[in-house]
Amino acid sequence: MYSATRLKVHTIQFISAHCSGLMKTESWKSLTKQQPDLPVETLQVVISKLAPGIEPLCKRMKNE
Repeated sequence: MYSATRLKVHTIQFISAHCSGLMKTESWKSLTKQQPDLPVETLQVVISKLAPGIEPLCKRMKNE
C-alpha cells in the first residue's frame, strides 16, 4: 500500500504530465479552491520540468 507522501508525489507527476487537459476541468477548479497548496506544488513541478535550473523568482528576490 502507498504512503500518503508517495501517493502525493505520483499524483503530482501525473498531473504535471497531463496538465493542459486537467487544468480545464471543473474538478481542477474545485481543487484550487479547496486545497490551494496542491496546485501550487504541482505548478512548481511543471515549471521545474520546463525550465530546469531556474531559481524561483521569490528565492532570487530573497537572495538579492
